[in-house]
Amino acid sequence: MTDPIRIDNISAFFELSQYEYRVFDMSRTVRPLANDTFKQIENQQALYPTPFQQYAWLGIIFWHPETIDEPAIWFLKFPIDEMGFLKLEARDSFIQEMLEQVGEKIKAEADDKTPEAASKAETKHESQFAFKPSQDKMAIFNALATRELGSSPSKFYQHAHEYLSGKLGYDQWSFLGFQGLADVVANLDKDDNEKNAASAIPQMPEQPLMLFSQLLEHVQPEAALTQALLKRLVEELAEPAPTVPLLTALARGLSNSDERDNCTRLLLDSSLGTDIEILALIASRSWQSLQDNSLLMKFLEALAQQPQQSFDVILMELLPIPDMRNSILEGMRNPQRSEALSRRIGGFMRRFQDAQEH
Repeated sequence: MTDPIRIDNISAFFELSQYEYRVFDMSRTVRPLANDTFKQIENQQALYPTPFQQYAWLGIIFWHPETIDEPAIWFLKFPIDEMGFLKLEARDSFIQEMLEQVGEKIKAEADDKTPEAASKAETKHESQFAFKPSQDKMAIFNALATRELGSSPSKFYQHAHEYLSGKLGYDQWSFLGFQGLADVVANLDKDDNEKNAASAIPQMPEQPLMLFSQLLEHVQPEAALTQALLKRLVEELAEPAPTVPLLTALARGLSNSDERDNCTRLLLDSSLGTDIEILALIASRSWQSLQDNSLLMKFLEALAQQPQQSFDVILMELLPIPDMRNSILEGMRNPQRSEALSRRIGGFMRRFQDAQEH
């Protein structure tokens, strides 16, 4: 007698169902997660790489080989524990939900052979683990997934490509949308997109520049485009009243580039170095810069100027990131820290201990 088939993780469900699948980390930026890495995370053999708000945020696209043109998509979030591992009880609850819905679909198809019955069974329940991505993340997910599957970009691509090439005039941006710009970002290596974007950055009005820059955080721009973004950021910092939303958008565009650390230093050394939006941006997008001890201490000292609650919230966003925990703890123990930082650390530790006891 053969052992019953067990589906005890999401990867096993796809493999046993003979689905092809691709997983994307959508926690901070949208980036592919290798299937083997996802399996390790599911089996608690690896920490989740970039948790956000104590959750792992995932976009999963899957299809049967004969229906690659009609893939299904799940957007799921699962809690992580204080060490950064996926909480398996939540993942297991989702699998139970999923298997119950599969059973309901099979029963509906057996009772009523119409396509409408199967459709109702499929859409009857909204998973408690589902989430709806923001507009910009949905756009870049669509663009990256489309490229991953070897399909053509959306119908909005050509208009965005022509805008960035300067053919339409940089003031003619009112019909630009996230999807067209996301398609360009996902295809920077094609159709002279990177070259065109580097030329466009100095001339773009604030609104389209902000849309485009925040999408660049999901890829790794080359030197010419990076330098154009950095120059625009330096120019904005030199203004009598710099625009914080523009600065944070430009910093997002630089957060996955070779100039990330330079950008972080410029922001922390500026008159806006203690602005809460700037500090939140660094923590959420440019946290790798804080592995540099001098930048970490500048950041922590600036964060110490914030109310205790803001200090605690931002620190709790950084600590679960696998590469950051030790760096943050070492920075907190730095004997040269200021009195203000020592007070904030003391307040954080008391709150953390209270939470552990309760």
